Amino acid sequence: MGAADRLDLTLRLVQGQDPGQRVSVVELAQRLGVSEMTVRRDLDALERQGLVRRVHGGAVAGRSRVEGGGFEARQAWQAATKDRLGAAVAGLVEPGSRVLLDAGTTTVHVAEHLAARGPLTVAVLSLQAALRLADRVLGDP
Repeated sequence: MGAADRLDLTLRLVQGQDPGQRVSVVELAQRLGVSEMTVRRDLDALERQGLVRRVHGGAVAGRSRVEGGGFEARQAWQAATKDRLGAAVAGLVEPGSRVLLDAGTTTVHVAEHLAARGPLTVAVLSLQAALRLADRVLGDP
C-alpha cells in the first residue's frame, strides 16, 4: 500500500469513529499492516493538515469536513482515490476533444492527467485546475 493510500485509509478510520472517540496507534498499525512508528508519522502528517488531532496513544477526528469545507481543507481528503479517478477519467478523453471541467478537488486531478492527453481544448471553472493545466502546458518546450 502506498503512502497516499495509507494516509487516506488512516484518515477514514479515524474520522469513522464516534465524535471524540480515540483510535489507538496500535489498532491502526494492526489494521494497516505497518509499524507503530509509521502510524505515528502518518498521524503527525494528518494533524499538520488539520484533519486529525493527536491524543495520547492515538488520534481523534479533527474538524469535520463540513467545518473545514474550503478547498485547501478538502484537497487532502482521499487524494490517492481522487488521483486514480482523475487518471481513469482522463483515459476516456480522446486527443483533439473538447472538455469542460467543473470546479472541485477531484477535477484538479483530472486536469493533471488531461495535460498528458493533448492536444485538447479544455475549459475550466476552477482556478486550481487551470493552474495545473497551465503549469503542465507552459512547462513543456
